[in-house]
Amino acid sequence: MAYIDSVKDSVVLQTPSLGGKSIPSNVTETVLCGNLQCAGGWLQRWKNRTRPYFEGQWACSRNCLSQLVTQSVRREVGSSIAGDEFSPHNHRIPLGLVLMAQGIITPVQLQQALQHQRQRGHGRIGDCLMEAANLSEGQITRAMGAQWNCPMLTLEGFSPERMARLAPQAVLEESGMLPVRVAGGKALYLAFDAELNPAAALAVEQMTDLQVHSGLLPSSQYQTARKRLAECKGIATNEDTVEDQDSLVKAMVSVIEKEQPVASRLVRVGRLYWMRLWLEGHAVSCIPGESSEDVLDCVWRIHP
Repeated sequence: MAYIDSVKDSVVLQTPSLGGKSIPSNVTETVLCGNLQCAGGWLQRWKNRTRPYFEGQWACSRNCLSQLVTQSVRREVGSSIAGDEFSPHNHRIPLGLVLMAQGIITPVQLQQALQHQRQRGHGRIGDCLMEAANLSEGQITRAMGAQWNCPMLTLEGFSPERMARLAPQAVLEESGMLPVRVAGGKALYLAFDAELNPAAALAVEQMTDLQVHSGLLPSSQYQTARKRLAECKGIATNEDTVEDQDSLVKAMVSVIEKEQPVASRLVRVGRLYWMRLWLEGHAVSCIPGESSEDVLDCVWRIHP
């Protein structure tokens, strides 16, 4: 995303991440409308070029803004058609075989766990293995990490108050992700319970410009942390359901026109379309600060 620092009549183009970078209060006429088919011409000369910005591009009119938003919505809708809702866990080595290969359980213990699972008719094999082979939750989580080729994370440095501002609660619930911590201002660690969600992790990476690392947490720790996170105040969020893509574009354009953000972005997480608007330059960062009035989240679901 590009932003512009302006000193009197000079313009300097830069391409930073969102991490703490400010948005200009004054931009000269050298900034052009982001819509390549813009027909505004010389009328742009008197336009305010500081707002609104959508995905790094300034829109000179409602029509041009609609064109920019339409392109982004089609991109996000197309990503589901391309198959980002795949289930890679279907191709993993079964958890019981991983534990057997590690010498943690015996074939007899695996058969006992599978029998318990069949008798119950529900439940995860990991829970049955804990009972049949007297395994710890940590052993099960590390074995699942071997399945996913990812680490077992800890809650060290977890601040639910801060992490609640990373994404709307609806997005966190939809994706099953638990933001644990940001390290060095560049890396975000996302925890999951039983299986990773690569599509959701990629969406967060695109929204925040942070390098996302995914891992697993022991189930009891995950559930406790998710509960703590849900109790914390996040960014003000507007949620709505629309009928189709055209309605989604109109809703987004209306919000952007009303709020006049200095920056905004759109990503899709599962069935949800998440747009974040930064309303003031000092608020533009990967994880907004305490001042919730400077940032607005909008979440839409297209009616099935």
